[in-house]
Amino acid sequence: MTLNYRLLIISVLLLLLGGAAPVAYLVSGFHRITFPVQFGVLKMSENVAGEIEFLQNIRGAKKELFELQKIKILAGGLTAKVAELELENKTLRNQLESPLLAEKIKIAAYVSGISFGSSGTNLTLNVGKSSGVEPGFAVVYENYLVGIVNTVLQNSCEVKLLNAPDATISVLSQGSRAKGLVVGNYGTNALMKNILINESINAGDVVITSGEDPLIPKGLVIGNVVKVNFKEEEILKSADVELAVNPRKLEMVFVVTKEYP
Repeated sequence: MTLNYRLLIISVLLLLLGGAAPVAYLVSGFHRITFPVQFGVLKMSENVAGEIEFLQNIRGAKKELFELQKIKILAGGLTAKVAELELENKTLRNQLESPLLAEKIKIAAYVSGISFGSSGTNLTLNVGKSSGVEPGFAVVYENYLVGIVNTVLQNSCEVKLLNAPDATISVLSQGSRAKGLVVGNYGTNALMKNILINESINAGDVVITSGEDPLIPKGLVIGNVVKVNFKEEEILKSADVELAVNPRKLEMVFVVTKEYP
Protein backbone atom coordinates (compact mmCIF):
# COMPACT_ATOMS: atom_id res chain seq x y z
CA MET A 1 0.00 0.00 0.00
CA THR A 2 1.42 3.36 -0.99
CA LEU A 3 2.06 6.21 1.41
CA ASN A 4 -0.52 8.48 -0.29
CA TYR A 5 -3.18 5.77 0.01
CA ARG A 6 -2.42 5.29 3.72
CA LEU A 7 -2.65 9.02 4.40
CA LEU A 8 -6.00 9.12 2.60
CA ILE A 9 -7.42 6.36 4.83
CA ILE A 10 -6.12 8.06 7.99
CA SER A 11 -7.66 11.40 6.90
CA VAL A 12 -11.08 9.77 6.36
CA LEU A 13 -10.98 8.04 9.76
CA LEU A 14 -10.02 11.27 11.47
CA LEU A 15 -12.90 13.04 9.76
CA LEU A 16 -15.40 10.41 10.86
CA LEU A 17 -14.13 10.29 14.46
CA GLY A 18 -13.35 13.95 14.82
CA GLY A 19 -16.20 14.52 17.27
CA ALA A 20 -14.84 12.22 19.99
CA ALA A 21 -12.61 13.87 22.59
CA PRO A 22 -9.79 11.32 22.49
CA VAL A 23 -9.85 11.30 18.77
CA ALA A 24 -9.86 15.12 18.67
CA TYR A 25 -6.66 15.05 20.65
CA LEU A 26 -5.13 12.63 18.19
CA VAL A 27 -6.27 14.75 15.28
CA SER A 28 -4.69 17.82 16.80
CA GLY A 29 -1.42 15.97 17.26
CA PHE A 30 -1.56 14.53 13.78
CA HIS A 31 -2.14 18.03 12.37
CA ARG A 32 0.90 19.32 14.21
CA ILE A 33 2.95 16.55 12.60
CA THR A 34 1.52 16.75 9.10
CA PHE A 35 1.00 20.53 8.73
CA PRO A 36 4.66 21.34 7.88
CA VAL A 37 4.58 18.57 5.31
CA GLN A 38 1.29 19.86 3.87
CA PHE A 39 2.65 23.41 3.77
CA GLY A 40 5.83 22.23 2.06
CA VAL A 41 3.85 20.28 -0.51
CA LEU A 42 1.64 23.31 -1.15
CA LYS A 43 4.64 25.62 -1.67
CA MET A 44 6.28 23.02 -3.88
CA SER A 45 3.14 22.76 -6.01
CA GLU A 46 3.02 26.55 -6.29
CA ASN A 47 6.67 26.62 -7.40
CA VAL A 48 6.09 23.84 -9.90
CA ALA A 49 3.06 25.69 -11.26
CA GLY A 50 5.15 28.85 -11.55
CA GLU A 51 7.92 27.00 -13.39
CA ILE A 52 5.40 25.43 -15.77
CA GLU A 53 3.91 28.84 -16.48
CA PHE A 54 7.43 30.24 -17.02
CA LEU A 55 8.27 27.45 -19.46
CA GLN A 56 5.00 28.01 -21.27
CA ASN A 57 5.81 31.72 -21.54
CA ILE A 58 9.26 30.86 -22.94
CA ARG A 59 7.70 28.55 -25.52
CA GLY A 60 5.24 31.28 -26.47
CA ALA A 61 8.06 33.83 -26.78
CA LYS A 62 10.09 31.44 -28.94
CA LYS A 63 7.08 30.88 -31.19
CA GLU A 64 6.51 34.64 -31.51
CA LEU A 65 10.22 35.17 -32.26
CA PHE A 66 10.10 32.45 -34.93
CA GLU A 67 7.05 34.07 -36.51
CA LEU A 68 8.78 37.47 -36.45
CA GLN A 69 11.84 35.97 -38.13
CA LYS A 70 9.62 34.46 -40.83
CA ILE A 71 7.97 37.83 -41.39
CA LYS A 72 11.40 39.51 -41.57
CA ILE A 73 12.63 36.99 -44.16
CA LEU A 74 9.46 37.38 -46.23
CA ALA A 75 9.71 41.17 -46.01
CA GLY A 76 13.36 41.05 -47.11
CA GLY A 77 12.43 38.86 -50.06
CA LEU A 78 9.60 41.17 -51.07
CA THR A 79 11.86 44.22 -50.77
CA ALA A 80 14.47 42.59 -53.02
CA LYS A 81 11.79 41.59 -55.52
CA VAL A 82 10.36 45.11 -55.59
CA ALA A 83 13.85 46.54 -56.14
CA GLU A 84 14.43 44.14 -59.06
CA LEU A 85 11.06 45.02 -60.58
CA GLU A 86 11.80 48.72 -60.25
CA LEU A 87 15.16 48.24 -62.00
CA GLU A 88 13.52 46.18 -64.74
CA ASN A 89 10.77 48.77 -65.21
CA LYS A 90 13.38 51.52 -65.40
CA THR A 91 15.28 49.60 -68.08
CA LEU A 92 12.08 49.00 -70.07
CA ARG A 93 11.02 52.63 -69.70
CA ASN A 94 14.40 53.94 -70.82
CA GLN A 95 14.36 51.63 -73.84
CA LEU A 96 10.81 52.57 -74.81
CA GLU A 97 11.59 56.27 -74.44
CA SER A 98 14.75 55.99 -76.53
CA PRO A 99 14.09 58.37 -79.46
CA LEU A 100 16.28 56.37 -81.81
CA LEU A 101 14.40 53.10 -81.37
CA ALA A 102 11.03 54.31 -80.14
CA GLU A 103 9.07 52.99 -83.13
CA LYS A 104 11.13 49.87 -83.76
CA ILE A 105 10.02 46.40 -82.79
CA LYS A 106 12.12 45.07 -79.90
CA ILE A 107 12.16 41.78 -78.00
CA ALA A 108 13.16 42.06 -74.36
CA ALA A 109 15.67 39.43 -73.26
CA TYR A 110 17.63 38.50 -70.16
CA VAL A 111 21.32 37.69 -70.27
CA SER A 112 21.59 34.09 -69.07
CA GLY A 113 25.31 33.61 -69.69
CA ILE A 114 28.55 35.09 -70.92
CA SER A 115 31.52 33.26 -72.42
CA PHE A 116 35.03 34.31 -73.37
CA GLY A 117 36.86 32.45 -76.10
CA SER A 118 39.35 32.75 -78.94
CA SER A 119 36.62 34.24 -81.14
CA GLY A 120 35.75 36.98 -78.64
CA THR A 121 32.97 37.40 -76.11
CA ASN A 122 29.50 35.91 -76.54
CA LEU A 123 26.30 36.51 -74.62
CA THR A 124 23.57 33.92 -74.19
CA LEU A 125 20.01 35.30 -74.14
CA ASN A 126 16.82 33.59 -73.00
CA VAL A 127 14.96 34.21 -76.27
CA GLY A 128 15.15 32.28 -79.53
CA LYS A 129 13.14 31.08 -82.51
CA SER A 130 9.97 30.82 -80.44
CA SER A 131 10.19 34.59 -79.81
CA GLY A 132 10.90 35.46 -83.45
CA VAL A 133 14.67 35.92 -83.12
CA GLU A 134 16.78 35.34 -86.24
CA PRO A 135 20.53 35.42 -86.97
CA GLY A 136 21.82 38.87 -87.84
CA PHE A 137 19.40 40.79 -85.61
CA ALA A 138 20.90 43.70 -83.68
CA VAL A 139 21.02 43.49 -79.89
CA VAL A 140 20.82 46.86 -78.15
CA TYR A 141 20.76 48.50 -74.76
CA GLU A 142 19.09 51.91 -74.90
CA ASN A 143 20.90 53.66 -77.82
CA TYR A 144 23.97 51.40 -77.73
CA LEU A 145 24.74 48.48 -80.00
CA VAL A 146 25.66 45.43 -77.91
CA GLY A 147 26.22 42.87 -80.64
CA ILE A 148 24.71 40.75 -83.39
CA VAL A 149 22.67 37.57 -82.99
CA ASN A 150 24.79 34.69 -84.24
CA THR A 151 23.30 31.29 -83.36
CA VAL A 152 19.59 30.81 -82.63
CA LEU A 153 17.98 27.86 -80.82
CA GLN A 154 14.32 27.36 -79.98
CA ASN A 155 14.38 29.26 -76.68
CA SER A 156 17.82 30.88 -76.59
CA CYS A 157 20.41 32.54 -78.78
CA GLU A 158 24.10 33.44 -78.84
CA VAL A 159 25.11 37.05 -79.44
CA LYS A 160 28.44 37.92 -81.01
CA LEU A 161 29.80 41.04 -79.32
CA LEU A 162 31.63 43.83 -81.11
CA ASN A 163 35.05 42.74 -79.87
CA ALA A 164 34.86 39.48 -81.87
CA PRO A 165 37.51 39.50 -84.65
CA ASP A 166 34.92 38.41 -87.23
CA ALA A 167 32.35 41.06 -86.23
CA THR A 168 32.20 43.78 -88.89
CA ILE A 169 29.85 46.80 -88.64
CA SER A 170 29.49 49.76 -91.01
CA VAL A 171 30.00 52.94 -88.97
CA LEU A 172 30.69 56.66 -89.18
CA SER A 173 32.01 59.41 -86.96
CA GLN A 174 29.05 61.31 -85.54
CA GLY A 175 30.79 64.66 -85.86
CA SER A 176 32.80 64.59 -89.10
CA ARG A 177 30.69 61.82 -90.75
CA ALA A 178 33.85 59.98 -91.73
CA LYS A 179 32.90 56.43 -92.69
CA GLY A 180 34.60 53.12 -92.00
CA LEU A 181 34.19 49.58 -90.73
CA VAL A 182 34.46 48.53 -87.10
CA VAL A 183 36.00 45.10 -86.56
CA GLY A 184 36.55 43.30 -83.29
CA ASN A 185 39.93 43.54 -81.63
CA TYR A 186 39.32 41.47 -78.47
CA GLY A 187 39.29 43.12 -75.04
CA THR A 188 37.28 46.30 -74.66
CA ASN A 189 38.42 47.89 -77.92
CA ALA A 190 37.59 47.59 -81.60
CA LEU A 191 39.29 48.94 -84.70
CA MET A 192 37.62 51.35 -87.11
CA LYS A 193 39.36 50.80 -90.43
CA ASN A 194 39.01 51.79 -94.11
CA ILE A 195 38.81 55.50 -93.27
CA LEU A 196 39.87 57.68 -96.20
CA ILE A 197 43.11 59.53 -95.44
CA ASN A 198 41.58 62.94 -96.19
CA GLU A 199 38.56 62.46 -93.90
CA SER A 200 38.65 64.10 -90.51
CA ILE A 201 38.45 61.94 -87.40
CA ASN A 202 39.87 62.71 -83.95
CA ALA A 203 40.26 61.20 -80.52
CA GLY A 204 37.05 61.65 -78.56
CA ASP A 205 34.74 61.37 -81.59
CA VAL A 206 31.61 59.26 -81.07
CA VAL A 207 31.33 56.33 -83.49
CA ILE A 208 27.82 55.24 -84.52
CA THR A 209 26.28 52.74 -86.92
CA SER A 210 25.85 54.11 -90.45
CA GLY A 211 22.70 52.15 -91.33
CA GLU A 212 24.35 50.46 -94.32
CA ASP A 213 23.96 47.01 -92.78
CA PRO A 214 20.42 45.79 -93.57
CA LEU A 215 19.52 44.52 -90.08
CA ILE A 216 21.28 47.16 -87.97
CA PRO A 217 19.48 50.50 -87.39
CA LYS A 218 21.37 53.71 -88.05
CA GLY A 219 22.68 55.87 -85.21
CA LEU A 220 23.42 53.23 -82.56
CA VAL A 221 26.45 54.17 -80.47
CA ILE A 222 29.50 51.91 -80.82
CA GLY A 223 32.01 53.82 -78.69
CA ASN A 224 34.57 56.61 -78.72
CA VAL A 225 37.77 57.09 -80.72
CA VAL A 226 40.80 56.90 -78.46
CA LYS A 227 43.57 56.98 -81.08
CA VAL A 228 43.94 57.66 -84.81
CA ASN A 229 46.47 55.58 -86.79
CA PHE A 230 47.76 56.63 -90.21
CA LYS A 231 50.80 56.85 -92.48
CA GLU A 232 51.13 59.64 -95.00
CA GLU A 233 52.00 57.30 -97.87
CA GLU A 234 48.80 55.25 -97.37
CA ILE A 235 45.33 56.16 -98.67
CA LEU A 236 43.46 54.69 -95.70
CA LYS A 237 43.77 55.15 -91.97
CA SER A 238 42.26 53.55 -88.89
CA ALA A 239 41.20 54.46 -85.37
CA ASP A 240 41.14 52.59 -82.10
CA VAL A 241 37.63 52.66 -80.64
CA GLU A 242 36.79 52.05 -77.00
CA LEU A 243 33.49 50.17 -76.92
CA ALA A 244 30.73 51.85 -74.95
CA VAL A 245 29.07 48.74 -73.53
CA ASN A 246 30.60 46.57 -70.80
CA PRO A 247 28.98 43.14 -71.34
CA ARG A 248 29.70 42.07 -67.76
CA LYS A 249 27.23 44.65 -66.47
CA LEU A 250 24.34 43.71 -68.75
CA GLU A 251 21.28 42.00 -67.29
CA MET A 252 18.54 42.90 -69.77
CA VAL A 253 18.94 43.75 -73.45
CA PHE A 254 16.66 44.10 -76.47
CA VAL A 255 16.69 42.35 -79.83
CA VAL A 256 15.64 44.59 -82.73
CA THR A 257 13.69 42.69 -85.38
CA LYS A 258 14.12 43.18 -89.12
CA GLU A 259 10.70 44.81 -89.40
CA TYR A 260 11.83 48.22 -88.23
CA PRO A 261 10.95 51.39 -90.23
